[in-house]
Order: sequence, then C-alpha cells, then structure tokens
Amino acid sequence: SADVGSAAEQDTTTDGFVQVSGGHSYTCGLRAIGTVECWGRPDLDLGQVSPPVGEFEYVSAGASHVCGLRPSGAVECWGADFWGQLSSPSGKFKHVSAGGHHTCGLRHDGTVECWGANGAEQLSSPHGVFTQISAGEGHTCAIRPSGLVECWGSDWEGQSSVPAGTFDQVSAGGGHTCGVRPNGEIECWGNDFSGESSPPSGPFQRVTAGAGHTCGMRLDGAVECWGDNRFGQSSPPAGVFEQFDAGDFHTCGVRENGAVECW
Repeated sequence: SADVGSAAEQDTTTDGFVQVSGGHSYTCGLRAIGTVECWGRPDLDLGQVSPPVGEFEYVSAGASHVCGLRPSGAVECWGADFWGQLSSPSGKFKHVSAGGHHTCGLRHDGTVECWGANGAEQLSSPHGVFTQISAGEGHTCAIRPSGLVECWGSDWEGQSSVPAGTFDQVSAGGGHTCGVRPNGEIECWGNDFSGESSPPSGPFQRVTAGAGHTCGMRLDGAVECWGDNRFGQSSPPAGVFEQFDAGDFHTCGVRENGAVECW
C-alpha cells in the first residue's frame, strides 16, 4: 500500500533491519541492533506504531496490536487491548505470533500458550509439543515435530482444515492457510476467492499468508506472490530477499543489506 511503501526506504547497512512483520495497515521491523521501529497509518491508532524502547529478538504485528520477544524470553505487547491481547503471560518464550486480535507464543519446551480474543476458540491450543507456530486472523496453526500441522479457531472457510501429510513451515492468513511441503511445494487451504490458495509450482523455502494474498520465497531468495492484487500486494519487486512477511493488504521484505522494501 502507498502508506507503507512511502516509509519503506529506511536503508542502512550499519543498523539495517533483520526482520519485518506486517499488520493491518502498518509494519514493524527489527533492526540489527535490537530496536523495533513501526510505520504506517493504522485505521485506529492505539499505539501499535509506537513500540517500547529496549532490545528485542523478534517482532510480530497483528491486526491492531504488536508483540515482541525480549532477549530474556519475555513477551511484551503494545497497541489495542480490547480483548486482552496485550496481557502476555509471564515466563519465557522462544517465539511469538500475533494474529487478528489474539496472540500465541511457543515456550522453550514446545508447548503453546495463547491470549486475547477467543470468539472462535482461537485460544484453545492443543496439548503437546510444537516446533513452529503462526497466528492468523481468527485461527492459529502449528507444526508438530513429526511435521504434521494442527490448526484451531475459526474454520468458516476451511482455513483450519489441514490436509494430510507433513510440512516444513506454515503461515496462517485471513481466511486461508498455506504451508511448505518437504519437497518445496506450497499447499494452501481455506478461502480462495482471489486465488490466494492457488500457489504456483515450487520449489519454495518459505510462505507468508496475508488477508487475501500469499507470497512465497524461492530457493534463491526471489519472492513470488498470488491472490488479491488491488493494492499491488501481489506484485513484488525483483531481486533477492533475506526475510519477508505479508500484512493484510501489503507485503514487506528485508534485503541482504538490511534495507526494507514494501509493496
């Protein structure tokens, strides 16, 4: 989107970005020095573009709230708190993923804990151990050590109805979910109104699902997107990216030199 794109030329090779996360109409990025910066114009500015000071190891932007992982393993969140999405539990986590109005964290022992909105039972995480987690608009998906994916929460378009087989990585979007198979092929399930669940053939190394579009990263770092393109969110620039993430209607990626580029 234009708002995000205009703020994306934040370059720098010395204190560049190492990770980026897209929210509803804003983006947050983690610099190499550990500080978080956010930009964009949220529909309702509740502080989601005003991160706290200090060092983080990871940042995840939801619809209207953001959560970051401190070096201590503590999760700190900011922005909207209508459903308790800022009330992160105590203790240490190794990963955090902010969804629509809920957040899920992966503890060091592999167990999952979620907080925030629960209208679709998106806080009802299954027991046991997981290796990766991704929170979508109203659902969450996670990968077992075996490679099997389990999803919970909203399933109105089949976004939580996981196909059989194993995955190396999963990304939960608005009404759809996509995962990367061990052979590099991407498979999606759920809403496909705009073609967001109809990926091109692989191989891919990563996938990220937005509201109505999806982007995949090829083995060489090139990004390819499909689905809704009303705002250019499925028209990535050429070249290689180190990391990327889809917001609702935009996508951002981190270049090798630490610069962030959004579309």
